Amino acid sequence: MKGHEILALSHFCTLTTEAETIFPLPLGIGGLSTAALLAKAGYKVAVLEQHDVAGGSSHAFVEGGFEFDVGIHYVGGQLHDVSSPLRKVFSVLTDGKLEWCRMDKVYDKVVNDTTGEEFDMSDDHRANNERILEKYRDTPGAEEALKKYKAACERAQLGVLMMFLVKVLPIWLLHLAWPLIMRVSGPDFMRTTKEVLEDECGITGDGKLRTLGGLLTYLFGDYGVPPERSPFFIQACLDDHYDGGAFFPKGGSKMVAKTMVACIQRRGGHVYVRAPVSQVLVEKDAAGKFLAKGVVCKGQTIPARRGVVSNAGFRNTFGYPGATGEAKLDGSKSSPWSVPLVPEEAALPQRKLLHGSSLDEKVGPSVAMLYLFVGLDGSAEDLGVKAQNIWRVQDWNHDENFRRFMALDSSDDVEQIPVVFIAGASAKDDDFERRFPGKSTVTIIAPVNPAWFQREDWQDTRVKHRGADYMAVKEKWKFMLLETMYKYLPGTRGKVAYADLGTPLTNNFYLGTQNGEAYGLDFNTHRCGKHNTKQNMVRALVPQPDASLRHEDYHRQSVSHWPVSRSPKLQAAGGLQCRTKSKSKSRRCRSFRRDSVMVGVATAAISGITTSAAASSMALLRTIVEMIVT
Repeated sequence: MKGHEILALSHFCTLTTEAETIFPLPLGIGGLSTAALLAKAGYKVAVLEQHDVAGGSSHAFVEGGFEFDVGIHYVGGQLHDVSSPLRKVFSVLTDGKLEWCRMDKVYDKVVNDTTGEEFDMSDDHRANNERILEKYRDTPGAEEALKKYKAACERAQLGVLMMFLVKVLPIWLLHLAWPLIMRVSGPDFMRTTKEVLEDECGITGDGKLRTLGGLLTYLFGDYGVPPERSPFFIQACLDDHYDGGAFFPKGGSKMVAKTMVACIQRRGGHVYVRAPVSQVLVEKDAAGKFLAKGVVCKGQTIPARRGVVSNAGFRNTFGYPGATGEAKLDGSKSSPWSVPLVPEEAALPQRKLLHGSSLDEKVGPSVAMLYLFVGLDGSAEDLGVKAQNIWRVQDWNHDENFRRFMALDSSDDVEQIPVVFIAGASAKDDDFERRFPGKSTVTIIAPVNPAWFQREDWQDTRVKHRGADYMAVKEKWKFMLLETMYKYLPGTRGKVAYADLGTPLTNNFYLGTQNGEAYGLDFNTHRCGKHNTKQNMVRALVPQPDASLRHEDYHRQSVSHWPVSRSPKLQAAGGLQCRTKSKSKSRRCRSFRRDSVMVGVATAAISGITTSAAASSMALLRTIVEMIVT
């Protein structure tokens, strides 16, 4: 059987050996957006997806007569405004085919499960601030603390823009510029959220003032790290992201991937599913530097003329301590990405940049999540399910609750969950009722310790064939999460027609993770702290013959990518080194370097779909995109 035959699907064209850039995945929005931008810049791309549908966490699936959205739950960025930079970005990526639905005015309802307090986060953030002050009007120092918090957020947002630019600097210039960048960004940029709230804003003590910090950080689940471990700038990015409202793709989250795939195919690119990549092929040049030459997919070698972009994440692409051996392609492993995609000799320099010379894994996988997909008999309107999210927190002390929860020996010991996210999924999509009349869906997400699912007898089993013990654990979690839903959405009781739980093992199988991680690398302060300038050398400069990964691993949780390209090194370095004596080829090489560097920065800023940078960074993105497509 020929290589292209095993990849060909009925709805996709046949893969040729003329692809200039190959994208091995799991493929999220970052990988698709990079592929779409390169396709629009005139390059032929071939996208290889290990799952049976492209889109990564943005895909949807149909089960039990219901359609469920896996990943995208809401997007800010003022997408109702045609002049919005983020809206223009998506217009470029999808040829203007992606439409958005506006959620309710109150897009987030925050509920303290212990005290019963509720707070509505509306699309008018000025009004939100006034209601916060009203809530704490009898609390000394609350007004001043809120003012300092907002000022710290503005300074940190400037730092986010600087972080985008840092990824484009040559390493030698980064060394010189880093102290200046830290000075411009302010002292709070790389501190933990807890440190800024306490030391800068004065939100301390054991009284009511301290609960203000818990209210301001209620959505720490969006980036998966509690305040005591998260860098403050990631919290600052979310502070004004939903000012102006929250939005959801019309037709469901799958429409984001569907419209991007169509954009790629219109320009001669190809997207293949059920095409797991087991290896990125590299070789050394005369100078001893590594070059990425292609990939191995289902035992077939597929060469790349220009480069290889990996959207599989840092750990999957470059490995982690102890990740050695051959990948198993017979389906016996929970994850097809059980070993590094690049050879150990080429991957080691990247791991040293991230973890240091000791190679102790200082930046591990992010938090894992449980996903309960609930199908309901009855429309969202009839059942009282609104186009909003409910953030149910145990109380306002997120750090202590999270620590205590993760320290439990097993899920049998769980009595309280630190945070639960309840999304009125179908209510957000104006087109859902037309497609599924008289039905509605709810998605419930909660953090979980992946160690609770690492029993040896569960690891080498197939989906839906993991035994009675595994099903019993799932049933316990399903009961707990459904009871939480009934408490805050009482109209759903007795209307559940379908409910299924996804665990870290589910994530490993479908999304190619190692520990069920929801956001790639853990977003702790070591990863991006001011002491770790080396980590900032791990960047996404596509056609450098360099290796990179999805954006959530090299910058912050998001929908972007890590490029691994045909460059002199499989590590971030300066510019593309073109080894050709031909003037015409040299010009093409410089053009590819220019376009792909711009694509790398552009897809970095596209991460605003989940954690937006300041408006200034989006304006920068708009300029970059215009340069690419003109």
